[in-house]
Amino acid sequence: MWRTLMIEKKNEIKGLWILLMYLSWIGITAGFRYFLRLFDYQFVNIWIWAAMRMTLLLAVTYLFIKFYEKKNFAEGFNFRFRQIGKNILWAVVFVAAAGGVLWAFQNFIVEPILGSEVIASSAPEKAVIPSLFERASEFFYIVYEGLVEVFIFVGFLFDRLARKYGWVAAIILGNIGFALWHFNYWSSGFLRGTMMIVFVFIAGIFNSLIYFKTRNSLGSAIGHTLGDFPHAIQFLLGAH
Repeated sequence: MWRTLMIEKKNEIKGLWILLMYLSWIGITAGFRYFLRLFDYQFVNIWIWAAMRMTLLLAVTYLFIKFYEKKNFAEGFNFRFRQIGKNILWAVVFVAAAGGVLWAFQNFIVEPILGSEVIASSAPEKAVIPSLFERASEFFYIVYEGLVEVFIFVGFLFDRLARKYGWVAAIILGNIGFALWHFNYWSSGFLRGTMMIVFVFIAGIFNSLIYFKTRNSLGSAIGHTLGDFPHAIQFLLGAH
């Protein structure tokens, strides 16, 4: 018993490491944006660059899990194919609840202030419908980005904050961190960008609640995909 407690204490992640991992995600995100401004690589699809950025975020986090925490991928990101029905159920419940709250946020706060709705995307509106390849690339990126976000912000960050500081603090701190990671939304203007970031914060809370009920990032992955899917389909069909 005592030995088990000592091992758990030894393996307990320090708050400083959580912060440093989060700052590394901010640094990678900002660095990629600077890189794309510095060099003109228009011959490569922008969504491929974006996918590379998300892959680097995932890789850095996994290396920390593997070499510092001594865990495998499934353990480190708390992702397991078990109790699938339960995960789907809670994903549907909280996605539906999130839809109602976000609808109210859009209609009673965002529209009266901005005169239009906002979506959680910094992709510019396109005057011409992109090619099928570009739309397909964007569609798969949206799905892939959502999965990586769940792994690092829910399976990694939220889980560790909850174990260290408690569930309430984790929901608040984790989703503030998740929302501020979308700092590039401010490129759309401070007010609109702030509304988009608040939108992400609210959506993140409901995704965290799925994890709270399932203790499995599979549920949050399903929820995130369900939430993104309508916009992803619009992108694929060229309707946005």
